[in-house]
Amino acid sequence: MNAVCSQKLPQNLKSVFRTTAVMTPDRLVIVSTTLASCGFIANGILAQKICTLYSLCQEHLTHQVVCL
Repeated sequence: MNAVCSQKLPQNLKSVFRTTAVMTPDRLVIVSTTLASCGFIANGILAQKICTLYSLCQEHLTHQVVCL
């Protein structure tokens, strides 16, 4: 789908669509909540370590799919 449109949308079609904002998820809050729901007491420290590990893996590992 082409994001750049050369024609304007009709008014009746414009009312169907709304503008949305997309944000990156706060991984630290998500991991901390998940660990707390599983019963971890020191979930804050462990969540920081997991988020650091995840960000390092995301930076240094390739995005290629490996088929075995």
